[in-house]
Amino acid sequence: MKKAVGFDQKILLDHLNYTMNEASYTKKEEMYKKLDQYLIKDIKGNKSRKNAITILMKIWYLDKKTNTSIQKRAFKLLPQLDSQEKIALHWGMTLSTYPFFKDIANEIGRLASRQHDFSSSQIYRKMKELYGDRRRVEVAYQAVLTSIKNWGVVIQKKQGVYMLPEKIKIFNNNIINWLVGAAIISSKREYIQMDEVSTLSYLFPFSFNINTGLLDKSIFEITNQDINKTIIGIKK
Repeated sequence: MKKAVGFDQKILLDHLNYTMNEASYTKKEEMYKKLDQYLIKDIKGNKSRKNAITILMKIWYLDKKTNTSIQKRAFKLLPQLDSQEKIALHWGMTLSTYPFFKDIANEIGRLASRQHDFSSSQIYRKMKELYGDRRRVEVAYQAVLTSIKNWGVVIQKKQGVYMLPEKIKIFNNNIINWLVGAAIISSKREYIQMDEVSTLSYLFPFSFNINTGLLDKSIFEITNQDINKTIIGIKK
């Protein structure tokens, strides 16, 4: 069975910010209409605009068992965020919603940890290994790359070659807790080692410090397996 791709349309940061802000108080039926009206200035084609609306709604609006809790907490954080911190929320929600996006982010983070820049062909080669050699995969990987370039988390040096800008530093502990929760959900594991969190390749755009003393005990289950190993998970 072919793995789902889903993220097949360029999504601008402005579109994400609009959706996040409106979704915190707008009913689902109204949201589709609002997005259609808002996006028409940037996306003229009906099919492309519909695809973008589907992606935006899936990231920020539609209730799913995997992201409902972090979605609600994200809305509570919204009033205190600056523009860079909002990117962290978009990133975490997209990771938890689209495994294809997470796999690309993971590969970018892995490559960037070993070399100064990376090529789009390297990313495409990995995605073909994971998702198959098909047109949909080619379209989707290009959509993700052009989207995150617009978000400012990768820089295009020249045609087909990218590098990373300076990491976004996160100091707000509430946002760090939220991002850690999103990372665990995205991992598809119940628990993750504490010392692994800050090294997760798919969190490559961000720099933050975390330890068990800073974790919100109302959100996380924390288990000390031995003196050097602590695992954390999301409370049910």
